[in-house]
Amino acid sequence: MNRSSLIVSFAAIALLTGCVRVSAHRTVSPGAAEAEIRATLQRTADAWNAADLPGHVAAYADSATMMGGRGLITGRDTIAAGLRRSFWREGRPLQQLRYEDVVVRMLGERFALVTGGCVLSGGGRADYTCRFSLTWAYHNGRWVMIHDHSS
Repeated sequence: MNRSSLIVSFAAIALLTGCVRVSAHRTVSPGAAEAEIRATLQRTADAWNAADLPGHVAAYADSATMMGGRGLITGRDTIAAGLRRSFWREGRPLQQLRYEDVVVRMLGERFALVTGGCVLSGGGRADYTCRFSLTWAYHNGRWVMIHDHSS
């Protein structure tokens, strides 16, 4: 057996017996990642407009943080409670939500920075607008928000 055949044989044995760990995380193409993030962000608006607050916050990681006018809050449930207190009455949002000027910037394969604006409109109220920057991570097979800074 020549040297290269021996190396290939040892490599095959190592892989088959589990002696060499092969990364199990999937490589996400930038185009596919951007499309997934945009679709997930749109689902948050759709859920909001359907009076589904749990659906709206489902895109946040359990340990997500949010920075707003009142400071930093931590955790998906705490974020939901703050949104409910500020923008909901009687189980429904006071206004409809849409996003504008959304830009997705990939930060490697597993992180992204998303910037844009949100508009709450309707409900007999003046429009409420904000600007946001969202940090997303690819975790457990899906894109989730790990930080939301809105003002």
